[in-house]
Amino acid sequence: MFLINLSLGYGQNVRMELDLAKLKVGSHSLLHTGYQYTRGLIATNKVLALSEYSYFHDEFLTSDLPVGLLRLSVEQESKIYPKIQLSTESTALTDENSSTQLKNGNFNIRYEILNLKQYALTAATYHTIIQLKAKTEALSTKVRPSPIRFDLVIPKVLEPNYVNREIKLPIDQISYYRSGFLFEVPFTTSIFHSMPIVADFNSINPSFDYTFSSGSSYYENKNVEVSKLQIHGGTMVNNTYSDLSTGTKRLWAISDVPIGNSSLIYYGFKINEDYLQSSFLQPGTYKTQINIQIKDETDVNINQNQTMDVQIEIPEMTEFQLGTSSVSLELNSAENYLHGVHKDYAGHVLISKNAPFQVTVRSNLSSLYFNDSEIPVSNISIGPSSEDSRINQIAELSVEPQVLIHSGQGIIDGSYNIRYSIRPTAAHQLIHVEKGRYTGLITYSITAL
Repeated sequence: MFLINLSLGYGQNVRMELDLAKLKVGSHSLLHTGYQYTRGLIATNKVLALSEYSYFHDEFLTSDLPVGLLRLSVEQESKIYPKIQLSTESTALTDENSSTQLKNGNFNIRYEILNLKQYALTAATYHTIIQLKAKTEALSTKVRPSPIRFDLVIPKVLEPNYVNREIKLPIDQISYYRSGFLFEVPFTTSIFHSMPIVADFNSINPSFDYTFSSGSSYYENKNVEVSKLQIHGGTMVNNTYSDLSTGTKRLWAISDVPIGNSSLIYYGFKINEDYLQSSFLQPGTYKTQINIQIKDETDVNINQNQTMDVQIEIPEMTEFQLGTSSVSLELNSAENYLHGVHKDYAGHVLISKNAPFQVTVRSNLSSLYFNDSEIPVSNISIGPSSEDSRINQIAELSVEPQVLIHSGQGIIDGSYNIRYSIRPTAAHQLIHVEKGRYTGLITYSITAL
């Protein structure tokens, strides 16, 4: 029994390897030598080229890359023939004019690949089989080598383009303490890659580095865990956030290589209102560094690290208002003059402030007036409407500021119930004054401690 193994032999292989720079340009060319032509017993002839495939093959699979991306041109001595676009149809590489036809002997072929940016180039070795032959097959006519295997090698590449590595999160509105803080980074990171990639992230430190430029002795050296900050990332804006920590977590994954091989990555940050009130109710700058490792999950040697400097910047902010712009006390019975009077105002002082503070109260004038009559403002007392340790009792109002509320920490939507009163001893002294409506102006002020 005789066994004969028949296989296609390639006289010469052409291997075009593209690196990162060539992939980004989207084109490349190389000159390949070692071809021979013998016209044989015929006056004129020309060389033809054709591809066995319409599309490059990746092993045994057909890719999306048409062989028409490849251009061929013959060079012999000082003569360069026009480029042709490779196809499955026979196309003339040279002409058969007697004065310009290809001479017997050696010649070279320049291979040029174009327009790669129009495709998603996934790392692999792509190939096609190119046949070289004479138009007219005559005795002793030869074009060698033929067939030729042309390999196009797309390597695994990964190059992030960092537009800006410093991110500032401006918490500059009191409303964030009520509804939370969301921030989409106003720039994207582009990543050039030729394979599916993933990104993992972690904080370099477990707590924020806190600083403040100046201010209160009440300010603490804050130790806020980075887990109070959440982050998201990916090829589109989304609402899936992950807590920051020193442990490594998956941030995003790109399973498909895009056309042009460049993916845009969006990043966003979130702090919910509970964390803002419990951990960030103090002006200053909270800093941390986030490490993002972008990699090919199947090859540990292909990875790129990015470090983001994240700063949460919180200025001192205040919302301060009174629940009503006027108050009144009436002495209209003997019991009032005997026991005094008071009136309570629920939610009279409303405060939101992200720093320690105090509220003072004073009268603009030393007396209340009715026509030409007056009574001293010291007859009026101001304090809490019920037991409330946050509010001081001011026994006698005066033109000098007196501290009504003192707080060693900030508060959001703080509501204070205030009682205005005329104490019994003061009411006794008003029995003989002219009867009427006495008016004056009281000023409340809030200052940071």
